[in-house]
Amino acid sequence: MFAVGNNRVLITQRNGLGHIRGYAGLRLDEATARNWQAVSPERVRAELREPFAEWAPALKEIIETGDFIAVRPLYALPVGHRWTSRSGLTLLGDAAHLMSPFSGEGVNLALADAVDLAEALTSGHGWQAVNGYEEAMAGRAAIAAEGAAQGLSGAFSSEGASPVLQHYLSRVNEH
Repeated sequence: MFAVGNNRVLITQRNGLGHIRGYAGLRLDEATARNWQAVSPERVRAELREPFAEWAPALKEIIETGDFIAVRPLYALPVGHRWTSRSGLTLLGDAAHLMSPFSGEGVNLALADAVDLAEALTSGHGWQAVNGYEEAMAGRAAIAAEGAAQGLSGAFSSEGASPVLQHYLSRVNEH
């Protein structure tokens, strides 16, 4: 389930062993998020009630019945972030291309990075092969990071669900 509205989002996902994980998200300034990290889960639950007060009871149940509440700010590197290659040092996964989870590609990118870097390191072509890995990794990461940034902006938009709806309508029209 994915419900959005005016800089707020409720998301649930099925996990293993029949568990369902829920997320309540809202756009906050970093100071408020840090303050919420220092208070009790019940206080965070109480703070979440107001922004979601007008949402359907079935949706608010995610906030009311969750057995674990934690505040986790989202961070991302700028789309297209690059670094100057240095012999003997490279990056992969989130260290190379940290992005929000709104493209759903983070682990896929990290696995592709690992495979490509292993091939570069075992190719016998020295650091030049690692430079090639970095170029390929940065190219695919930029595409995913752009999608993640658009997804984040759409989910946490002051325009409510409209950006998410437009995204899905454009995908339907592509096919």
